[in-house]
Amino acid sequence: RTVWQCNNHYKVKGQIGCQNNHIVEATLEMIFLRAVEELQDNKDLLMAKWKRLHEEGDLLGQMYGDRLQQLIAHESLEFDAEVMCQVLNHIELAIDGSIKIVFLDGTEVTL
Repeated sequence: RTVWQCNNHYKVKGQIGCQNNHIVEATLEMIFLRAVEELQDNKDLLMAKWKRLHEEGDLLGQMYGDRLQQLIAHESLEFDAEVMCQVLNHIELAIDGSIKIVFLDGTEVTL
């Protein structure tokens, strides 16, 4: 089990060194899959965006959009770290509990 945390969390036994919350890798995987499901539900909006990328000649955006399009075309989703790395830019976890997933083509999903 991988835990993402500050290295100074318990530098001195019994004293918390920082206030970072811990998050396990399985939770990040679930967040990614939920974001992909949201994209599947909004394919029409994304198709218009990807079409615009092609019209503008944004080759890098087109490549990332094509990869994301292939991902959301699958009916059943299973986590694949390699595929995630090909489409995911970053995941932001806010203190208020909001989660924002940003894909490499610029698409953002808020959960």
